[in-house]
Amino acid sequence: MRVSKKHSGLENVVGAVLLLALVGALIPIVYMYLSSVVSGSVSSASKYTAIRSFIITAVNYSSTTDTLSVYVLNTGDVPVNITEVKVLRIPAPSITEVVSCTPITQLPVTVAPEHSVRIDLKCVLIKENSYQVIVYSWSGFEASYTFYYGG
Repeated sequence: MRVSKKHSGLENVVGAVLLLALVGALIPIVYMYLSSVVSGSVSSASKYTAIRSFIITAVNYSSTTDTLSVYVLNTGDVPVNITEVKVLRIPAPSITEVVSCTPITQLPVTVAPEHSVRIDLKCVLIKENSYQVIVYSWSGFEASYTFYYGG
């Protein structure tokens, strides 16, 4: 016995319509998912860039106590964790050497948004030299300040 295939064209049309309806229903779901992923990435990226919004506003050295005070201001909108401070002596152009300093202020130090903190270091500076202070945050960002110590 032979089976008639009169209706096989109709089955193809119904299958195509059902496939288009399924794709049409999935498009809004995929769009909502991707838009939430992208907005979450943008939100975390803006927080990440705000972390490095800090500057060194001033440096003060007392030769009587061998104390170097570094003033750091958080100019961002999230707290900043200061983990390290380095002092470099610049005796000549393109020459730097690390100055041995011991932190008096316990590190890490957290600086709230729009607040300032003073970090004290014990170190001996040589008169008539330029120095660069570099402050590092937990996230790896840095701020630097160059000054001349005349004695």
